[in-house]
Amino acid sequence: MARTGGSGVRPVRDAACALRQVGARPAAPAAQRRLGNGLGSRGRRRLCGEHPPPVRLRSVAINTEGLLYTTRAALPHLLQAAKNGPRRVADIVNISSIAGRVAWTGYGVYNFTKFGVNGFTESLRQEVTQRHVRIGVVEPGGVATELGSHNKPAIRNEMI
Repeated sequence: MARTGGSGVRPVRDAACALRQVGARPAAPAAQRRLGNGLGSRGRRRLCGEHPPPVRLRSVAINTEGLLYTTRAALPHLLQAAKNGPRRVADIVNISSIAGRVAWTGYGVYNFTKFGVNGFTESLRQEVTQRHVRIGVVEPGGVATELGSHNKPAIRNEMI
């Protein structure tokens, strides 16, 4: 998922979707200078070998591919804003998780995706910092929300 220039949060499932969202951003200067990127999904806790392939692929797609597609679609606009905009700077903030720094039993696939977000963010930062695009990553920890409330009690008990 991506948050683009205040236009809302929408799932990004492929390159065409990312291009549509970036193209749909408001023309306001602030919308052309910022990209918030990478909301994701943790799913239920499972040992690494217990994840059925569709669950693994969905987690990888939600947590990494959307971020990659959206970054690729937005980066030319952000580089242009950093080069020619009044502030001469643009920003990308990728959302990861503390699970991108510390691995836990039962969250191997989620850890895999969030470590990937962190590595990609660092590499991107090295690539574009000299061109005045600032790159950051936010790594929130667990918080009590209604996110898991739709799960059965047995599933909720397995969640962090």
